[in-house]
Amino acid sequence: ERVALCPGSFDAEKDLPGEESEIATSGTRIHWALEHDDCSKLTDDEVDLADRAAELRKELIDGFFLSEPIMEKIMGDPDLCHQRETRLYAFNDRFSGQFDGMVIDGHRAILYDYKTGYLEPIVATHNLQMRSLAVLVQYNHLDITEITTAIIQPRIRPEISLAVYDADDLEKARVEVKAILDRAYAPGARRQPGPIQCKYCRAKADC
Repeated sequence: ERVALCPGSFDAEKDLPGEESEIATSGTRIHWALEHDDCSKLTDDEVDLADRAAELRKELIDGFFLSEPIMEKIMGDPDLCHQRETRLYAFNDRFSGQFDGMVIDGHRAILYDYKTGYLEPIVATHNLQMRSLAVLVQYNHLDITEITTAIIQPRIRPEISLAVYDADDLEKARVEVKAILDRAYAPGARRQPGPIQCKYCRAKADC
């Protein structure tokens, strides 16, 4: 979203360190715990949050398959694939992204991302991060023609927000993402300040 609003921020941020905050550091710990199913390094409050996120993940995946609880079966079923914290590349490595989790079932996939902050609800249908990740998944798995993206946000209501992309939606998203990349990689890409794109930009202090 930041690069879509300010193409020049892509080049401006290169090699700059990110800002650390207590909430961001806590979120990193919770993500690690959910990836490894290990809450031993979390505070009590973080354990509660991670437990709720794991419950929501289970409900999400079980609902995706419209069956009895399936999380325990995923790893042993050759027709199903559950990946976590995987980075994908596209467009000659000009673009990459890492999802928190994905389950593949034939031509369908469900892609989920945890949001553990206190901000306003994130709506999956409007979220460019998830749309871009859907493009990355389809680019790397050409047999997938339907992708459901899910935001898991246990501190906020609704706790799960969904968007479904069919083949036509994925093609439109691919065109949109490629256009954003083309603008960002263009020589002298324009910088456009604003409250959304500047909020977390690492280059804002020197822009």
